[in-house]
Amino acid sequence: AGDLAQVSIRVTTPELGVGTRAFGDGAKQMDLHYAVYNVQKDGNGQDVLTFLDELTPVTPPTFTGNTTVELQLVTGNTYKVICWADNTKAPYTLQWEDEDGNANPSMTIDYSNVTSNNEDYDAFYAWREIYVENTTSVHLDLGRPFAQLNIGTDDIIEASKAGYTLKETQVTVPTYKTLNLWNGEVSDAVTATFRFADYPN
Repeated sequence: AGDLAQVSIRVTTPELGVGTRAFGDGAKQMDLHYAVYNVQKDGNGQDVLTFLDELTPVTPPTFTGNTTVELQLVTGNTYKVICWADNTKAPYTLQWEDEDGNANPSMTIDYSNVTSNNEDYDAFYAWREIYVENTTSVHLDLGRPFAQLNIGTDDIIEASKAGYTLKETQVTVPTYKTLNLWNGEVSDAVTATFRFADYPN
């Protein structure tokens, strides 16, 4: 215990390119953010996490749906690793610690300039706990934390015959601003308007 060991985390997005959505294949999500936390137990047996900023890149590496993160971690220790993949144009802010320096990973959305039908807002995310005994290889599949809202209508042709051509859509929905990246809980309820934008063909 106490020696450094090479830990390889193979990060993949199985949903990438899969036809599970009417719009967007996730191929634009090429920035892989990740954070590493050391896990210890307090006197009550509860997890105490320490954010390891020296292992967390400031500039996210380029991600194409399949990459390997290489870390030097200490044997005999337990770690939690969070991975989040998005696009540089996405309205998300990741926070690995709170204002008091406590481990509190979260993602916050800025809805002030969002538009409809924008594939840039897709994202992938997952976390896992790793106990390091020696050189280790693990696999982490990222999944989508968001739902896609599909709106359908059966009268576009009739509208066109009547002289109305549909070009754009806008939608207002009740949602949330903050996602806790440990437990998946949402908070900060808000009504967000995704402004008019060309609808996909």
